[in-house]
Amino acid sequence: TGVQTCALPILLKSLFSAKFLSAPFMFKSALVTVIIAVLLFSCSSGKNAYQSGNYYQAVMDAVERLRSSPDNKKAREVLELSYPLSVDFIETEIKNQMMSMTPNRWQQAVHGYNQINAMYESIRRCPAALQVIPSPQSRFRELADSKQMAAEELYKAGLELLQRGT
Repeated sequence: TGVQTCALPILLKSLFSAKFLSAPFMFKSALVTVIIAVLLFSCSSGKNAYQSGNYYQAVMDAVERLRSSPDNKKAREVLELSYPLSVDFIETEIKNQMMSMTPNRWQQAVHGYNQINAMYESIRRCPAALQVIPSPQSRFRELADSKQMAAEELYKAGLELLQRGT
């Protein structure tokens, strides 16, 4: 779920093994191509997610990158830019759900508050990320309230289905 680690050390070790060096050229070419693709996707600073508007994923990728490379300038920049956008985006989505009166709005609120709290926990567990975002926001109280409302929402929906005979 977005949590990735950089595979570079493992891949480099396998590239220089005796077994790999004695392999046929076509096999080596194909393997090197796959390794480059893996490196591009697994050592993410979150920049691609940020640029595509997936601010939550950008935050989580940047924090994960900072765990393995605390001085990574790109990951620090992505985190600094994407964290406030992510919190704002999620909270706006929650407010929009509440105003729309959709049947599962409280379940959506639970999901949103879980994301904000996941970013909070992730940042708090990474010293380099805490340097960038020294006071991450949490929504534990709102999450508890939303869970209660979601339970009531689901209970009412269940009763309605029972009354309809389905």
